[in-house]
Amino acid sequence: MTTMRKMVFSPTGLAGTVVVVAFLLAAALAPAISPHSPTAQQPRLRLLPPGSLDAEGNRYWLGTDNLGRDMLSRILHGARVSVLVGTSAVFVAGAVGVTMGLAAGYFGDPADAVLMRIVDSFIAFPGLLLALSLAGVIGPGTLTVILVLGVTNWVIYARVIRAEVLSLRHRDFVEAARALGQRDLVILARHVLPNVLPSYIVLATLNVADTIIAEAALSFLGLGIQPPVISWGQMLSTGRAYVATSWWLATFPGLAITVVVLGIILLGDRLRDVLDPRLRGR
Repeated sequence: MTTMRKMVFSPTGLAGTVVVVAFLLAAALAPAISPHSPTAQQPRLRLLPPGSLDAEGNRYWLGTDNLGRDMLSRILHGARVSVLVGTSAVFVAGAVGVTMGLAAGYFGDPADAVLMRIVDSFIAFPGLLLALSLAGVIGPGTLTVILVLGVTNWVIYARVIRAEVLSLRHRDFVEAARALGQRDLVILARHVLPNVLPSYIVLATLNVADTIIAEAALSFLGLGIQPPVISWGQMLSTGRAYVATSWWLATFPGLAITVVVLGIILLGDRLRDVLDPRLRGR
């Protein structure tokens, strides 16, 4: 049975796949499917409740915010930022973590000892606090968020990939490659890396969910994405002041984050079972 069929025949895998695909399509097609401009301020239409019509008969399905901007359009455009930050930060973290994990696991001491002490140092420091500290020093912005989240998440990949490589470096196919005189970098690229890719894919998928939440937290605190770029965390921060009177300002961005993160987690859990059951319980 193929990987895709295993995903489809799992209710949780199918649900996660549907949510993630819908999320990606919404992000990709946001400019085309948004019913209104996400940035156009219309003070006369401020704080319209969901489903309201304006004088011209235009409907605002999720209402408007404190500046009269369409909530649905802003949520769709906010998905683009979540995709960009989530995938870019995971790529940065994966590139650093996989490289260090390969080096530590394959070459052993003293590289292993040095790299693992660096990993232990990062693990000992709370990830979100480290992200807040770095963002505060560097300054808020999209690039800052990507780099900060990449720097704080690479240790996950390093530990798992190192463990995988430790179990592979003395396998027959690796020893045969050494006996044939292949260089270490060639062995790592041709024989070791392909065998640890399933673990990387599973970790990266699950890590996207963590990254989206972390980006929302940074933006909520004013250290992440800055206007005029639209972020779900930024929308939550704005809606916080209107929870008692205009509930939709915080509710809909919060629901978007919850549904997308849940979908990614369901997809990641199923990928873990299908691609690499050994990761279960780690």
